[in-house]
Amino acid sequence: MTIGGSWRINKTVALALIYENRERVLMQLRDFKDWISCPGKWGFFGGSLKHEESPDLAIVRELQEELDFAARAPLYFRDYYYKEEYALIHVYSCLVDLTPESLKLNEGQELGIFSLEEILKGRLFSKKLQSDYPVVDISSRILNDFFR
Repeated sequence: MTIGGSWRINKTVALALIYENRERVLMQLRDFKDWISCPGKWGFFGGSLKHEESPDLAIVRELQEELDFAARAPLYFRDYYYKEEYALIHVYSCLVDLTPESLKLNEGQELGIFSLEEILKGRLFSKKLQSDYPVVDISSRILNDFFR
């Protein structure tokens, strides 16, 4: 599919920027599987839309699947085109009280709560794997747009 004759779209994705008080952001260290987007990198929770699924429904479903998190009316922020994967990304925001104990990771290697400053450095530390891993570049761009 193309948009306006210039953008090729291979997939459509819904992602959630989950944050608390502009100070802390929830991130997911993605699995190291070759067939997924951005393996081994820190990014936002979310995923691909299913056939004829709306982005609004997809983000609620994805957060339930990945975190057992019942998102109450995530707010639409804006769309991005991620040319590296020919993806149209619908971004939502969720303002929540982030307590690791209340979150159950069902997908990915690890979840982490980081400051905006830490994330924008481009690498985050995995407590589980005891190493630094890169942040997905589009995540940094979204954070800059959202918080600035």
